[in-house]
Amino acid sequence: MKLMHGKFINQRIITSFDMIFDILHDIIPDDSNLPYIFYAIKKLFKDLGLGYETIDACNFDCALFGKTM
Repeated sequence: MKLMHGKFINQRIITSFDMIFDILHDIIPDDSNLPYIFYAIKKLFKDLGLGYETIDACNFDCALFGKTM
């Protein structure tokens, strides 16, 4: 959870996030349940009900653009 939070706060790209998980898999035991790639983690969070919705904003953050119902 903290790694995902750090990814979004620091605007890390997905490939750098995957590299972090490669390093973690070298450190932790093989029988851990840690996913190998970002998309697997994102799916896991969505299945737990922790998904998110992306909302576009203008350059000055004065207007938000989202899907209409």
